[in-house]
Amino acid sequence: MIYPILKALALPPATLFLVAVVALIIRQRWRRTGDLLLILTAVCFYLLCTPVVSALLIRGLHQSEPLAEASEQIEGVEAIVVLSADVLETAPEYGGATVGGLTLQRLRYGAHLHRLTGLPILVTGGSLGNAETAAGALMAKSLEEDFGLSARWQETASLNTSENAVRSAEILEPEGVRRILLVTHAWHMPRAVPLFKYAGFEVVPAPTGFITFPSDLTLESFLPSSSGLSVSWFAVYEYLGRLRDLITGA
Repeated sequence: MIYPILKALALPPATLFLVAVVALIIRQRWRRTGDLLLILTAVCFYLLCTPVVSALLIRGLHQSEPLAEASEQIEGVEAIVVLSADVLETAPEYGGATVGGLTLQRLRYGAHLHRLTGLPILVTGGSLGNAETAAGALMAKSLEEDFGLSARWQETASLNTSENAVRSAEILEPEGVRRILLVTHAWHMPRAVPLFKYAGFEVVPAPTGFITFPSDLTLESFLPSSSGLSVSWFAVYEYLGRLRDLITGA
């Protein structure tokens, strides 16, 4: 229960609201300092909500090129590993929990790669949030029902990317699988690849969900939007995750 709260407080917009509260408290004694901090908070919030700034933030995480279907990198690959991202804990139209939009995007690309290569699929993800069913199990169900495919392996105990890597290795190493296609979002790939390499895999990045910089800057590129804030949220989350991995040596 504590981790989701801390994560929410460390990310926008909650972080900015906390700073604004601190600024209001400071303002009671140091008016100019408090006013300056409030202005900086408002400016940061505006910038994070604009499509142009959010695209710049996320573009710094796009370090892997799209996988060419005829790429020589695919040679020698023995399995496709698809990472979980989110789940819908209550989806009444499906009668319970199901995969979220981000996870479904990764599954779709994993299914596409399977049809191109014929490689077996491992889906990985434990119970996220308050969902009783593990993400890996929901992913396997979605693969079957939505794409007509079967996951050869399900990993259902991991709670983060580092555990995705370690527990996937526990499943695939006995099968003699070392070289994998790793499917996750392009902005998540810079953090995922080192963790899977550290777990003993030879990793071929297979990124999906690229967020491109606007080709033509218009007035809308500088107008705040919920989608802009959402992209900034993912970017900040990944940068903080990389910092945490660096500090902990994960």
